[in-house]
Amino acid sequence: MTQDLPERIGPYRLVEIIGSGASGFVWRAEREIVLHDGRSTRIDEVAIKIFSRSQKTRQVLDEFEMGRRMRHNHVIGLRPETYRVRGHICCIMDLQHGRTLAQLLRPTSVSEQVQPLRRQDPLIVTEIVRQVALGLHHLHTRRKGPRTLGVVHKDIKPENLFVTRTGLVKVFDFSLVYFEGRRWSQVPGAVEGSALYLSPEQARDLDLDGQSDIFTLGTVLHELTTGTMAFRRNDVVGSMRAIVFDPSDHDVQLVRARCPALAPVVKRCWAKDPSLRYQDGWEVACALRAIQQEVQREQGLPPGPVDLRPWVRQQLTRTI
Repeated sequence: MTQDLPERIGPYRLVEIIGSGASGFVWRAEREIVLHDGRSTRIDEVAIKIFSRSQKTRQVLDEFEMGRRMRHNHVIGLRPETYRVRGHICCIMDLQHGRTLAQLLRPTSVSEQVQPLRRQDPLIVTEIVRQVALGLHHLHTRRKGPRTLGVVHKDIKPENLFVTRTGLVKVFDFSLVYFEGRRWSQVPGAVEGSALYLSPEQARDLDLDGQSDIFTLGTVLHELTTGTMAFRRNDVVGSMRAIVFDPSDHDVQLVRARCPALAPVVKRCWAKDPSLRYQDGWEVACALRAIQQEVQREQGLPPGPVDLRPWVRQQLTRTI
């Protein structure tokens, strides 16, 4: 795919590949912009997602349609411009400097199995997940005119959470996103998402709403707190059955052993009945902020926002 691309896409010069996935590649690119004085210039750096030709056009347009609506500190949205080059659809987004949560925290391993994240300090955990919750709240409340679009991300996992050098955590990758009016439909009976990060509704191929993402947010919270993967079984079917049927008591107890205040949050996110979960990301974010304040009091720390920048610098040093 990379060999049949031109040097430029629209006004942007391709520089290097910075990411890849099932749907295509992400390139760092740049363009020179002439400023108002007519003499000075500045460099506009962007990331360009270049979809493979095999990617269904309707699915790509769905991703673009939703991505361009996202303007929030905790979401990586798309710019309102697309290009088609030699059969590839190309979408533009602001370039982010940092790593995915998975790149920062998954230990290096030759195993073919995905390894759990390294467990972290409760203040760091709560701040990462709090910011993700705010990003999800933004997604879930997108509207078109008077009506809510019913957005569901469907693939909340460490690989789709980006941590910037400035300490912002951002949700990205809308390739599986559901919203009212979506052009592309999955094959009936097929399950979209990552087996270890599904909700019970996803695993059963039922109708979804924002509570599905709340469940998987609880899975990420559990993994960050304990360093274990709650729903890992011998195969994909076993993982899906665990998500749908297995009680959460043992895994919640692992969270309680690390940070007692977080156990009720994980348990509520993991309610099998969606109506018993937190009803939106804002509610989760408020619960986590209250826990941060409690931990700060217990540790004799000054109250206030949790700054992720020192932690990010430390993790980046470990991963270089």
